[in-house]
Amino acid sequence: MKRHKRAKGKYSPFKYFPCLRCGQTTVAALIPQPTDELEMGDLTCKRCATPHYLIARKQGGMWWAIYDRDTRRYPSDHYDEPPSLKLAPQKKVPLTHPGNDEAPYPQHGPIFIYQRKRFSPEEARQVWRQSGGWCHLCENKRWKLNERGRWGWHIDHVIPNIGGGWDTEMMDNFRVACAICNLRKGKGYTERTIRNVLQSLFV
Repeated sequence: MKRHKRAKGKYSPFKYFPCLRCGQTTVAALIPQPTDELEMGDLTCKRCATPHYLIARKQGGMWWAIYDRDTRRYPSDHYDEPPSLKLAPQKKVPLTHPGNDEAPYPQHGPIFIYQRKRFSPEEARQVWRQSGGWCHLCENKRWKLNERGRWGWHIDHVIPNIGGGWDTEMMDNFRVACAICNLRKGKGYTERTIRNVLQSLFV
């Protein structure tokens, strides 16, 4: 739970939050005007379709806000209660099949972090080909196939493995990245970026 003082400035009805799965600022919320209490579910990332929720309340002259992933199994209109705190990630799940085909909303539910894929030489060539050899992060460096290594190019997840989901270990989620770019990338967002968006609500 994050606590914030009321911020001053012009109010904008559209707020964009970083996705807590893929790291991109692609979770949009339309908040027409400031209010003393706000609960919003099914804030969906436009990139990876991961659901989020936002709860904000004014108490004692201060604002309290929670922004997190919604890890319930279905969208919020299936429930009578607001989202609970997110479930702890379940790690090291072996990838034996491409997810549950019967799940109507595959990005909802517990966060399963699958074991990282090990690449054969042919799979590494496939990643290099689908990237054209270019680093997908800086887009300034084109690597040769034989330059893969600790200080050359790495195979990088587009949607981070820590974000969970079987699709993070599918071949189309991998790209070429400079070693330095890959090590600097992190989660794609910081706690500060989330705080800045939350503070912009409270004007």
